[in-house]
Amino acid sequence: MPPTKGGKRAIPLGGKGKGKRSAGKAAKIAGGKRKRSHKKVQQWGLYIHRALRQVYKRGTLSKAAVRVLSSFIEDMFDKISFEAVHVAKINRVRTLTAREIQTSARLLLTPELAKHAMSECTKAVAKYNQFRDDAENKSGL
Repeated sequence: MPPTKGGKRAIPLGGKGKGKRSAGKAAKIAGGKRKRSHKKVQQWGLYIHRALRQVYKRGTLSKAAVRVLSSFIEDMFDKISFEAVHVAKINRVRTLTAREIQTSARLLLTPELAKHAMSECTKAVAKYNQFRDDAENKSGL
């Protein structure tokens, strides 16, 4: 930085100073309400560690590995959802159900992965339906 007059410290250009930060904070709009200035990004790290713990009790992953896996999961989620919308349009259906998701996963994944994914999908849907039925029975009493 160039020297300053009167011994005052020069203001740094950029860097880690405590300047105005509007990226992470909510921006005020007309009417006094606050609106988020950026979209919240889904973090998959917790679920990655849970799945790893089921397979290997003492296993750990670095932050970089979790970021790579999280990016992969987000990419596959986008691909499967896009394909599911495409399947729904072909079938002239407006609602995405487990059937469309299952069909799109079968189309996108390799046969071995698709077989495991279908078994996990069937278990998850059955568990969800059981939970929903139990909740309806409790509220109906």
